[in-house]
Amino acid sequence: MEERENENYYQDEVKQRPREEEKKKKNITVTLIIFGVLLLLILGIKYCIDHWMPEYQLNKGKKYLEQGEVQKALDMFELARKGMPYNNEPIYYKAVALSKLPMNYENQKALYEIAQLDDCDEASDFAEQTLMNNRKTLESQLGPNYLDNVLFEDRLIRWNNNEPITYSISSDIAVPQNYYEDVRTAFNNWQNATGNQITFQEVQNNNSKINILFTDNITLENSYQPDIAGATVPVLKDNVLLKMDVKLRDTDKFGNSYGDDQLISLAEHEIGHALGLGAHSAREEDVMFYTGDKIDESTYNKPISERDANTLKLVYNMIPDVIDKPLTKEQSKNMMFHNVLTTYPGENFELEIQRLIAQLRNDRSNIIIWVDLAINYGYKRQYARSNYILKKVLPLTVNDLKNQFVVLYNLAANFYKMREYKTSEKYLNLATNIDDDLDTQILEAFLDFRLGRLNLAKEKLILLNKTYPDHIEIALKLAEVYYKEQNKAQERAVIDRLVNNNPRALNDRRVSKYKTVAKTTYVRPVVETK
Repeated sequence: MEERENENYYQDEVKQRPREEEKKKKNITVTLIIFGVLLLLILGIKYCIDHWMPEYQLNKGKKYLEQGEVQKALDMFELARKGMPYNNEPIYYKAVALSKLPMNYENQKALYEIAQLDDCDEASDFAEQTLMNNRKTLESQLGPNYLDNVLFEDRLIRWNNNEPITYSISSDIAVPQNYYEDVRTAFNNWQNATGNQITFQEVQNNNSKINILFTDNITLENSYQPDIAGATVPVLKDNVLLKMDVKLRDTDKFGNSYGDDQLISLAEHEIGHALGLGAHSAREEDVMFYTGDKIDESTYNKPISERDANTLKLVYNMIPDVIDKPLTKEQSKNMMFHNVLTTYPGENFELEIQRLIAQLRNDRSNIIIWVDLAINYGYKRQYARSNYILKKVLPLTVNDLKNQFVVLYNLAANFYKMREYKTSEKYLNLATNIDDDLDTQILEAFLDFRLGRLNLAKEKLILLNKTYPDHIEIALKLAEVYYKEQNKAQERAVIDRLVNNNPRALNDRRVSKYKTVAKTTYVRPVVETK
């Protein structure tokens, strides 16, 4: 009996096994189907988000803009820009929205960044025009100044003036006692000229922010400089201003001691540099005028001018690139983005233009002076005036291939900056028929990039970058090519290689935006010849 029951049990179990296996197969099949449906659903949602959501955000932003809800529109355009990183339409509308907001630091900076884009012409032109209008409005309100000539190379460097700026006076040789008092007078004159916006405190040690040293041995970059009356050297570390070292020659170039008025003016000039006026004024009546080798009563017997005072006060109402202590939120609340008013790369083109015009009064047939004048107008972005001179000069260079090449290349460069690329290419081809140097090779690669010949541009830029790994413009354009290709690793590698070969590239704001870390940075000294 028991054996029969066991036999029945095993028979039932044998019959049940196929059913369970079939059930498992069905469950697996159902699971796979559900998983497949879910996967397709996820991919479909992702596709919709990637392709439809940015479009929705862009259109929503346009509606907000029409309704006058500018901040909401700006938020939508920013979301659309992130969703369509290689589409320029959200950037253009972002510029339009920004133009309708108050021109505070953040909005000025955002417009400036759009204006600097090299592959977004419509948005860049709109942003540049908006900033130009803003610049004109500000200049009409600010009073006479020379803000276009205050940068140390490419950066605004100044102190945080929420407390007195300390200074010390010392000498490594014997100097008349009145020299010390003259320097103190110079500091007091700057304090009075700014209406106590900037104040000073003398300290008796070398831990001051501004160190004044009288010496008969001014050396810069390990070389003796016999013709320098004064030199100001910013000392930076980790992009923080540590101090300003100011050296003053103890005598003039004839070996005579300075009179009080002479030394006060010389000290005021160098203190102006140490406070943040990195370049020079183009007008002789200003203390910050570059004196060169001219020393007479008109050079040294003059007070700090209204333009000097206005310019320094404005420097302290702009967010700097380098400072000793971070500005508080309250301090920076109403400050300006300095790039709207200062000029890259901070050279005194206006002063050079005045000098060239003065030379032409005596020598109007000098082609080299005319070409130099045109080039400086180009630096000032006065392209129409620059091109007018270059085209007038071009027929005069028929038998002078060297100057003909310079004229043709600068016409090509001007039209490139004006975004008239076909015209630029025409003049560049004429220039390369005469000579094919580094500048023409770079501009040729840039034009390939702008005219859509990306592979050709990339090939040329890679070769140029291998030959000139320290060249900033080449590296930045090659990085931009890799950005277009969405190759972030190569984009970053190009910038890292640039910085390794040229640490001074970190002084360039276009490079520093990549946030490459450097322990020290270099700033060229500001010097005055005697």
